[in-house]
Amino acid sequence: MSLANPGYSRRVEEVKNAILHELASTRETYLTITDTILRIDDLWKEILKDDFVLSFRNSLELKAYNNMERKYQALAWKLEKFVSEFGLLQEKGEFLYCINEQDLANAVPRIMKLLSKFQSRLKMLSDESIDRSKADIMKTKEEIRIEKLKISEQKRHEMEINELAHQLAFEMRGQKPSDDVLKDKFEHMRKS
Repeated sequence: MSLANPGYSRRVEEVKNAILHELASTRETYLTITDTILRIDDLWKEILKDDFVLSFRNSLELKAYNNMERKYQALAWKLEKFVSEFGLLQEKGEFLYCINEQDLANAVPRIMKLLSKFQSRLKMLSDESIDRSKADIMKTKEEIRIEKLKISEQKRHEMEINELAHQLAFEMRGQKPSDDVLKDKFEHMRKS
């Protein structure tokens, strides 16, 4: 493997500094320092690898995933704690009413049955929650798709109107038409 070319290294450092200077001086950003550092780090890694397929989006997706994972772990811990406490309360409640050994032995299947029912209900609630989340995601995707379609159509219509207005202005150059003539021309263009 050959040694690194000092001219290349110096040029890469100049590019890095130019990028950082450009970002710092001209671009208004709403990113946090951490987000900016992550993006610059991603860019720098890609430049060093000579692989200019940048992964800005990947760092944002990773941050979103990590936030979601943290929330999931917190909720899972709360659920686990709740289930444990619930089971303990059920066990104590069942065992307190037991008078002899036989009652204690009979209480265990009842407790297991209660916990099994509770587990089934939690599973059902979890599945419903996941289904609702998936539906919400698809609904949001569709709303954004429709919004983008509306914006695209609006831009297309604006371009058509501007083109028609340009044509009308070209046709009527040097004239001072009356309001009635303008209305007639407008109606004719609108209908065609």
